[in-house]
Amino acid sequence: MNQIMLPIIKKIYRLTIENKDNEIKSIAPSTEEDYCCSQCGLNHEARDFIRAVLLYMIDQFEQSKDFIEFLKEKELLTNEAYENVKLKIQKNSI
Repeated sequence: MNQIMLPIIKKIYRLTIENKDNEIKSIAPSTEEDYCCSQCGLNHEARDFIRAVLLYMIDQFEQSKDFIEFLKEKELLTNEAYENVKLKIQKNSI
């Protein structure tokens, strides 16, 4: 799993800190040592940033047509739910 997720996190982090838009750049966690926890030494802001990126990716995946088709194909979704989700995806892709 690390071989899949870590390169993505590294790229998003790099794109964030190197962005010319200061608003986007401000999303990146601070690298100052003061931001590291006095109890565990971890930069919790950085951990929250990484979790937010991963949650966003999961949200996008769960709304993808391929994922919905997989659920339908494996009978993990009712016909009614399938039709509702399909309509929602079509509306969001316009």
